[in-house]
Amino acid sequence: MLFWPGPRPLWLLVLLAGGLLVLQYLQNSPNTGTPQWHDPGYALPPFDLLPLPQLEVEPLIPKHMFRVPAVKGKFEDVEDRSLLRLLPHSIHKYVCELNRAALDQRGVECDQALPLREVLDVVLPPRRVYLDLGTQAFNSSVGWFKRNYPVEFTQIYSWEVVPNLFVKPSAELAAAEMNLTLGEARRWLESITHFNAKVTAQADQSESDVVHLLQTRVRREDFVVMKMDIEGEEWNVIPRLEATGAMHLIDEFFVEIHFHHKMMQRHHWDRFSHTLEETTEVVQRLRSREDLFFHYWP
Repeated sequence: MLFWPGPRPLWLLVLLAGGLLVLQYLQNSPNTGTPQWHDPGYALPPFDLLPLPQLEVEPLIPKHMFRVPAVKGKFEDVEDRSLLRLLPHSIHKYVCELNRAALDQRGVECDQALPLREVLDVVLPPRRVYLDLGTQAFNSSVGWFKRNYPVEFTQIYSWEVVPNLFVKPSAELAAAEMNLTLGEARRWLESITHFNAKVTAQADQSESDVVHLLQTRVRREDFVVMKMDIEGEEWNVIPRLEATGAMHLIDEFFVEIHFHHKMMQRHHWDRFSHTLEETTEVVQRLRSREDLFFHYWP
């Protein structure tokens, strides 16, 4: 017991009572095994302070059509996405290296002390938006991102011009295929706003006007991921994104840029007029931006 001569002041009694309550809570609380990733000894910089140009990203190699290299002039899987180095994983690697000294001092592995999803929950802004331009079938990219992208998006916007090609599954089927609870599947499906429309560069404020949607439904402080696969219209939409400043609202950008090349003829790309050289210029321009994490989407 602390000794205090004379009457104890009220503030001291309150402090002692509060300390006893905290101690009792800690003693009675079960050990949940929660990792110490939030320990102030670890540095977890907010997203807007991350050096995006310094984060690890896959190389862009024109002679391979920006894809996994072909075998004897033929792609085994033209949509092979195994080369993609997703931004969340690169952020996690950066945070691990940033805290290497502290991790070594404590003798713990980064994945144990700084788990990927917990780190992202701290580093990324709370509102996370995904825009899928040219979804094709549901599992082509919306489903792919759910399986492979370790972020729960607050809002998803999707566009597909072909009627009835993009069909949401039932919550029961989504839960089974994505290994989700029924409640998680329902929340995910409810977060998707789908437009049966062709994305264009027209400034008409219609469902096709993705620039207008960005400017009215997305804020700069949000975390925004966009995937674009719109069969050649990207040659018009990308310049408008740049000219209007809407590109600044995008943090991670996946784009399949279509061009004419003999290696892509078997995939019906002979209808496109732009060249591989023109595509390389666009790809290099987007990759050089300091406010954007860019990928070529295969």
